[in-house]
Amino acid sequence: MTEYSAQAPPKDVQVKTERYSDDGHVLVTWKASCFLIDHAVGYMVYIRDNSTGVEDLHSLSASNNTLLTMSLGDLHPGGTYVVQISTSVPKACLSVPALFVVPPLAAPRQLAVVPERNGSLYIHWKESQLPPSMKNDKFVHVVYISTRKDLKDADQYNVSHPPLVISGLPGGKDADQYNVSHPPLVISGLPGGKVYHVA
Repeated sequence: MTEYSAQAPPKDVQVKTERYSDDGHVLVTWKASCFLIDHAVGYMVYIRDNSTGVEDLHSLSASNNTLLTMSLGDLHPGGTYVVQISTSVPKACLSVPALFVVPPLAAPRQLAVVPERNGSLYIHWKESQLPPSMKNDKFVHVVYISTRKDLKDADQYNVSHPPLVISGLPGGKDADQYNVSHPPLVISGLPGGKVYHVA
C-alpha cells in the first residue's frame, strides 16, 4: 500500500452544473489522493475563466474526508472554466485540470405578436429566470423581424424588457389583417403577400 502524502494531487475532479439554473451554483467534487488519510488536510480550489483569463482561489478547511465537495457561484452563463485542486500544504501538486461549461441562459418563452388597430405591432415574451448572481446585471433582448426564415435580412431591435411596440413593419408594410402561428412565430397575410418571421 502506498503511503499517504499531503502533497499528492487530489483525484477525479468533477463539476456538476445541473443546479446552476436553480441557484447559480455548480458543485465541484473530488477525491483525496489516498483512501486512507492519517490527519486532516485543507484544500485550495483554483478556478479560471477561459474567456477572460481571470482566476479565483477558494479554500476548504481541513478535513479527514476522502470524498469532498465545494459549491461555486458568480459564474457567467455559457462561460467555460477550468478548475484545479491541491491540498493547502507547501509544495502541494495540482490535480489534473477539469474543464466545464456553465449552462447558458434559457431562451425567452411565450413569444407573441399582436397587431394593433393603428398598424403597430405589440411584441411580448416571458423573460428567462436569471440566476441570483445576475440579479443586478443589465442585459438586452434582441428581437429580429425578417421576411426570411434564416433571418439574413432581419431588422434588429434592442430592448431591455418586454414588451416591444413597433409603429410599422420593416419596409413600411401595414400590420393589418395578418395571422400569427408559432413556433416558429410567422406573421403572414400582409398586404403585398409578405411573410415575416419573428425570433
